[in-house]
Amino acid sequence: MSILQVNQIQNTSGTSALTIDGSGNVNIPGHVIQVVTSTASTEIINNTTSEIATDLSASITPSSSANKVFAILTLPIQRGSNSGSIRLDYYLKRGSTTIATGKSMVNVNAIVQLQDEFSLSKLDSPSTTSATTYSVTFKETVQTNRYGNSSVCPDGATATLTLMEIAG
Repeated sequence: MSILQVNQIQNTSGTSALTIDGSGNVNIPGHVIQVVTSTASTEIINNTTSEIATDLSASITPSSSANKVFAILTLPIQRGSNSGSIRLDYYLKRGSTTIATGKSMVNVNAIVQLQDEFSLSKLDSPSTTSATTYSVTFKETVQTNRYGNSSVCPDGATATLTLMEIAG
């Protein structure tokens, strides 16, 4: 039986293709190390221009401060109005810091309920090995001649936040 002991394997150009740490963990840059998913289906209604939190959040603990976190948000939204314009802004946050913003605008000419599903993705560099929480908030920023509201997770829909740790 043979044993090969290495801590790094290089490609033919001499750059590191993968590393092996003292605990035997293999690090291949660009590969997914772990995936965390959170879902929420509680309807949250906001009919003001104030930013409000949703119950959609997830926490991930990167194994290296050089690694990145790829966040993917899918957010079902229902908007009700009696003509006019509505703009909805939604925010992906790391802790209390906004790291990505999505915007939607709709003009409505009759009493109608619109249902859409928005998505947002962000490659983040949290530069930590501590547990890091990502969350979602939203607000209406334009309300012209409108009645009704905007809500997240209408009629039993499900919002999803997926976090993937990417090796650096």
